[in-house]
Amino acid sequence: MKPPSFPNLSNVSAMLLISLIIGCSTESSTNDNKQQRTVESTEEKSSSKFPLSEPILTEGLVLSRQWIPSPLNTSLIAIVVDQAKFRPRIIGVTRESPSGQSVSGLLNHSQAEVAIGGGFVESFYPLTPTGLLIVDGKAISPKSKKGYSGIIAVQNKKLKISHRDVFESDKTTGAFQVGPTLVSRDSVRISPQEPQKRNPYTRGFVGIRKDGKVVLGLTENRVHLYHLARHLNKSVAEKGVGCVEAVNLSGGGAEAIAVRSGNNLLLFGNSTLRQASMIAFEKIIR
Repeated sequence: MKPPSFPNLSNVSAMLLISLIIGCSTESSTNDNKQQRTVESTEEKSSSKFPLSEPILTEGLVLSRQWIPSPLNTSLIAIVVDQAKFRPRIIGVTRESPSGQSVSGLLNHSQAEVAIGGGFVESFYPLTPTGLLIVDGKAISPKSKKGYSGIIAVQNKKLKISHRDVFESDKTTGAFQVGPTLVSRDSVRISPQEPQKRNPYTRGFVGIRKDGKVVLGLTENRVHLYHLARHLNKSVAEKGVGCVEAVNLSGGGAEAIAVRSGNNLLLFGNSTLRQASMIAFEKIIR
């Protein structure tokens, strides 16, 4: 019997039904006036491969869904963003917006083309971020000196990933603290013993490739961080993602991505969950 195949994503116009909604809804979308289409996620295995070079949602924004065999055993959603065409912004809880936003809500009420939720919280009520959070140049919460080794920051209008111990806030318009670091300086930073010591979870992540393009992604099944880090660091030629820097954003059902496709939104993960911090990209208008 042939294994079931994922739909061919090369014809994007036929794939507006691809998205994933996981977990409980925490934000009503009844007032959203932009069409959203969803389809139930499965954990079916497939031999189909979708390279990170296609399909193109819009110039500079590329979506793929790929089955990754053992030891990951998951389908992986990845969106590659060209920073020459899209400008990053950190969205987070502020005094004016203390309850946060969801990725779907953000795209329905802003000019953002894609957003990924991430970051950890000390509490949900009130929504309090763990570690550093800078929004629009203002420090919302201080850096934590322990745990959460990664800092995602917008500096000089580019998204960058650095270790918390070497992070400098100069020229930073937005940043938040996450972790652990998966890949740094083109090397895997997770111990090979991690699968024996930790439970697997579904994961959200962000990576940066050698060409400066950003990869936003999530896994649809539970994975170990060591196996995920190895796949993210593996070159595209070897059917990996090709990240030289990568960090874990979230896990256990909090991961979420929303991306615009024409007048529709493609939703993956817990897209209605209000997030303490997010990464969004808006198209650069020249």
